[in-house]
Amino acid sequence: MNKLMAILALGLILVSCGSTTNQSQIQNATGAAQGHGSQSNKEQVAFFDSPASLIAHAGSLQVGSGGDLSSIAISGNYAFVGKSAGLFIIDISNPSSPVQAKKFTLSDATLSVTSVLASGSTLYVGTDNNPAGGEFFILDISSPLDPTIKGSLEFGTAVSNNRGIFVAGNTAYATTVNDNGPLNEFHVIDISDPAAPVETGGISTTYNLNGVNSAGKYAYVARTMGFNTRQVMDIVDVSNAAAPQIVSSIGVGKSIQGGEIAVQGNYAYLSVYDSASIYDFAIIDVSNPTTPVLAKYFSLGSRSLAVNVSGKYAYITRGHDYALGATSQDFYVIDISNPPNAAILASLGLGAHSNDLAISGNYAYVTCWGNSNGNFQVIDISGLTNQDVTPPTVGVTEPAANATLSGNIKLSAAASDNIRVATVQFQADGANIGGQITAPDIVSPFTIVWDTATTADGLHNLQAIATDTSGNASTSAAVQVTVNNAGGDKIPPAISIALPAAGSSASNAIMLSANATDNMAVASVQFKINGNDFGPPVSAPPYILVWDTAASADGTYAVSAVATDTSGNSATAQAISVTTDNRQHWYTAFTPIREFYVSPNGAGNGSSQSSPMSLASAVSSANPGDEYWLLAGTYPVGRLILARAGTASNPIVYRAMPGQHAIINGTFYITGAYNWVWGFDITDPGGTSGYDGIAAYSKGTHAINNTIHDLLSGGNGIGGWMNGEGQVFYGNIIFSGTTTPLSQRGHNIYTQNKFSDYGYKYYVSNISIDPPQKACNLVRNQSGIVTSANDCFTFHAYTEGGYIQGFHLEKNIFTDGRVLLGGYNVPTDHEVMKNNYFYKTGPQLGYARPTQAEVKNNYIGRGSISADWLWGEGEIQFTQYAPNIFTGNEVYPGTGKAITIRTSAYTVNGRQEGVTQIRKTDIVGNNIYSAPFSAALNANNSNLTYSSLAAWQAATTAAGNPFDTQSQVVPFPPANKTIVIPNEYESGRGNIAIYNWSKAGNANVSLSSAVANGATYNIYNAKDTWGSPVASGTYNGGTVSVPTGGAEFLALVVTSSGAAQNPQSPTTSPANDMNTATDTDIDGVPDNIDKCPSTPAILKTTVNAYGCAMPITTKFDIKPDFNTMDLNSANNTFSIGISGTGKITFSNIKLAYAPNRTETRLDLDSAINITRGSVTVNTANAPALNAPATITLYNISMQNPKIKADGNTCTACTIQSYGSGTIIFTVPNFNLPKMQMPA
Repeated sequence: MNKLMAILALGLILVSCGSTTNQSQIQNATGAAQGHGSQSNKEQVAFFDSPASLIAHAGSLQVGSGGDLSSIAISGNYAFVGKSAGLFIIDISNPSSPVQAKKFTLSDATLSVTSVLASGSTLYVGTDNNPAGGEFFILDISSPLDPTIKGSLEFGTAVSNNRGIFVAGNTAYATTVNDNGPLNEFHVIDISDPAAPVETGGISTTYNLNGVNSAGKYAYVARTMGFNTRQVMDIVDVSNAAAPQIVSSIGVGKSIQGGEIAVQGNYAYLSVYDSASIYDFAIIDVSNPTTPVLAKYFSLGSRSLAVNVSGKYAYITRGHDYALGATSQDFYVIDISNPPNAAILASLGLGAHSNDLAISGNYAYVTCWGNSNGNFQVIDISGLTNQDVTPPTVGVTEPAANATLSGNIKLSAAASDNIRVATVQFQADGANIGGQITAPDIVSPFTIVWDTATTADGLHNLQAIATDTSGNASTSAAVQVTVNNAGGDKIPPAISIALPAAGSSASNAIMLSANATDNMAVASVQFKINGNDFGPPVSAPPYILVWDTAASADGTYAVSAVATDTSGNSATAQAISVTTDNRQHWYTAFTPIREFYVSPNGAGNGSSQSSPMSLASAVSSANPGDEYWLLAGTYPVGRLILARAGTASNPIVYRAMPGQHAIINGTFYITGAYNWVWGFDITDPGGTSGYDGIAAYSKGTHAINNTIHDLLSGGNGIGGWMNGEGQVFYGNIIFSGTTTPLSQRGHNIYTQNKFSDYGYKYYVSNISIDPPQKACNLVRNQSGIVTSANDCFTFHAYTEGGYIQGFHLEKNIFTDGRVLLGGYNVPTDHEVMKNNYFYKTGPQLGYARPTQAEVKNNYIGRGSISADWLWGEGEIQFTQYAPNIFTGNEVYPGTGKAITIRTSAYTVNGRQEGVTQIRKTDIVGNNIYSAPFSAALNANNSNLTYSSLAAWQAATTAAGNPFDTQSQVVPFPPANKTIVIPNEYESGRGNIAIYNWSKAGNANVSLSSAVANGATYNIYNAKDTWGSPVASGTYNGGTVSVPTGGAEFLALVVTSSGAAQNPQSPTTSPANDMNTATDTDIDGVPDNIDKCPSTPAILKTTVNAYGCAMPITTKFDIKPDFNTMDLNSANNTFSIGISGTGKITFSNIKLAYAPNRTETRLDLDSAINITRGSVTVNTANAPALNAPATITLYNISMQNPKIKADGNTCTACTIQSYGSGTIIFTVPNFNLPKMQMPA
């Protein structure tokens, strides 16, 4: 494997936990290699500003003959280690050469030891379920090699194992795995008589418990989350041993399990399992045990497994990343001298997962697993435990020497230490300037603002004093400056436009944002558009206003801002240009170049209805501008791949002949750009396709006026996926149907999008109703039987690792199922919902990440608005580009809440939900709600439900922004309402929504917006548009009577004469113009354009528009549209990567698989690995990637970065830029071991 790696680490060392001899290259932070064994396994590592080596691998031991090691306890010169086959005693008198001294058998030789704790000459042991002898043992280890059992305790025959033990005085606390019954999982044990321990009290839970610790009258218990909760730690009052009580619980983000726990002072240190790997280790303030608070968290790239706290350091092990191999960092040291400002000091690799660790003297001892033998590791931590006498280095970097200053001046110092700088104190002439600056992290610089008005005019010496975590201090050299306050402030502010980006295009409402600073103080910022004042002056940061571009004519605008300081000085920001575009991009006129006819059994050339061609011939020969009219009948297509590409101005259009029922028995799988499918009845009751009714994977896809239902395959009605801009889903009807098992269907609509790459994805004038019930998120038992399931969604924009951004939903009708826009990973933003109609559902905005949406003029019956993750104040991780707007909506829930809002933001204290205030740029008002009014607000550390509009207005005002000051509450039910939505693609057609609140037998509906006077009309149930109409006649204006059957809501479709354009005769002769090329490999791509003409059958569903199997890239969100690339060309230029982590940009390479490019797909998931600060490329199976590349790494927080390969400086690598946390550098290839480097 040829690799280039740029790893950000402090004290990084690579060792193996999977062998008895050390065969890895060990490299300390200064780059000195300490080789042990063969050099063949050496890895390529680059370090950024690491302090001197603090930790090192000292020794290892293979313990036992099978099974993994579990917990560990140290007593004197012996380590007691639990294992699946008993208790092992390790002699550690020489830590570099540990020796297995003895195996001790408890009551059963096969009994697994799951937890151990040493206290003086006593060892407390927990085991797996052991009805014969108990799960809790007390051993006398005064003779370490000859322990004796003093006593034991049985917790219950249903208990599976003892997970944790902690001892305080004559009391032991133990945790066991949930038995799903009445037995306790938390145990309080009287151990005053070791020969007869007695359980005095406990707590029975519905979840599993793991680690346990105690301090004073409280025990701290790590746990798995309960049903529908996210708590991962309980605090238990144990002052009454007979009746312990849980007094509080805390969750850590979306973590699902707490592992081990340590308590020191006012803080608990918790190892955490977070499936998203954001909260891998948590520090929790427990100074008030009844209200614990998350003080700090760390993302380590994998779940943390064990934690041990000793002095001012926390030692942590995390899950091994086997994809990274020996470069995976699995053991971490964190400085906790100031817990809220804790920081990682050092890390090293273990080569496998670990279970537990113990600290004794200058060594850490770790039990590992990951192979059948189990392993025991010893780590030298003397670099931390020995007395630190080395002071920091420090220097003043701003202002420059001999500068003349007045007003508020930034002072900056660079400081570093062999371990960590704790504080920096600035001084002028020996007097402190402000307070000490606490180090927020390992790196410089340290800054403070100095108000020179507090200092007399004249010469002054500026210095900085840096103090490390051991109390060592040093003072910088003096920098002499001149203070001149008498001249007054003549320095103007500095101002620049932050948002929108220069040269960008904008639609809907956006943020105008400016960055303004001044040496004294900024008084105001006045935004300007085309030189004219826009909005009122903004007097305090953040300097933000909302611009609704839809209220302005489309065009190009100059945006600027003027900042004025408190002394009257002003400055104007450089204007940036913004182009507004609020056209209805979902509608595109189309004039065909050629037209053809298609029938299910067609064998002609398609020149006329009497000589129709087959659909397979049409699909294989389509060219840009072609329109194919499908005549009535059933087309058994299975999964029909549309791989041929049209263009934006000349799409390829497949359309049902107006008035004829063209049934697609299967699904459309669209990989070619600019393909339109129009007017079809799409169904798959036989499950022939195995996919979505319409699966859109390419740009320019239009799905127009289709009906999609009864998909046995388990696919969704519409799958609008990431690849490609300009996707439009217009006028479609989607419902579950009745002819197939509910357990084999998907969501009505399932979709994802990334706004920055693809712009808006449009869902307009669709009817999405009655999604399948109990058919999604299936849980099956070992026999494959479904044991539980959730209802499917009417509209499901969701992801756990991709993007939910840029959805425009307008004039749709949604009923019954949930309408969700949200997901994990990154914020949900650029969401627009206008003029939609809901019944028994409503918009659910956001899911686990901050959300921004524009929700206007929607009508919601028996539903509500939910914004559980509304973007809150204080966000520091993500940029909000547009405001939240909820205006003009009518919300009639009937019962329950009308609106629910909870703020969400990443702040300096980590991810916080319901803590921050509402953003001042949010606009919520001019809405109508029904009585009885109810609304819930979780913001500003308050979580309450309000039963009056006045109380709601007061609560939002207190939370930072008054909501609904112009809104009103009306009685429920409201008056009946009918809506007719004209169809823009087919004149004479429209969708109808009837809210029949009075449940009258008929509703009066005006058709004038969709049907012309004198036209013959038919009104159909939306789920039966090819059946009998519910009403029909000749329209003479006014209203028509539509029978309702007393239903409270109806979704209908009206058609009329002139509802669609009549097909014109073909304008050219198909015999002369049609491509008649064959398709030898039958992959849907004719040989005349197939660049990989021998694709094997197994790969036919993966080919792109050029007939080549597309690479596997499921883990990357930065990637090109492979469908439109000639993968066999040597001119491919593309980027691949992970947002927020890094990317690689290749130029002029061939991506089809070598040598014959047909035997398999190129697996880029396996060939490329990108993590924080690290890029690995395996060119053995992907030789095409061994080419020049540009690498970009994000979120880098080091100074003076250096790239190393094979442990040596990469002289052929060139750093192009480094700033704002992003480094960009080039490499000549990925065959780096062959480069000219020092030996």
